[in-house]
Amino acid sequence: MNDPVENNVEWYRKLVDAYKNLLTSEEKAQLHEWEKEHLGSGNIATSDWPGWEKHIGLPPWRVGSS
Repeated sequence: MNDPVENNVEWYRKLVDAYKNLLTSEEKAQLHEWEKEHLGSGNIATSDWPGWEKHIGLPPWRVGSS
């Protein structure tokens, strides 16, 4: 896929699928704790949680920027 918008949409599909089917109970708890600590400032989203990389890789907008 070369369409940046479609790449982002596909990554978010994978995020939802990973949450529903791949994350362990422990990982879900870690995500929820991370959200409590980091969300609300307006510049961080659930998609920024570092644990996603293990299951679905970096988001397309971060690939090549590290």
